[in-house]
Amino acid sequence: MKLLRNGVAARESRRKNDIIAQRDAAIAERDAANQRAAAAEARTDRERENRRLVEGLAARLERKLILAGGTPDPWPDIDETTEITKT
Repeated sequence: MKLLRNGVAARESRRKNDIIAQRDAAIAERDAANQRAAAAEARTDRERENRRLVEGLAARLERKLILAGGTPDPWPDIDETTEITKT
């Protein structure tokens, strides 16, 4: 009877260890996905801020041009003038 109990306990111990390993792997995968999402969000925020800065500078330059007596060209279509690259 003792051998039977040891066999059951060993299987239960292996099963428990497998479950713990699966849980740890799932937690690590979730953490990695969260880090990737946070990095993508930070990159998007930087791009948005840079675009605002460029648009502000362009508006100031256009105002200076108008005040100096010039006539600004129409704004270019941003979709036609930029290349979309995936990083």
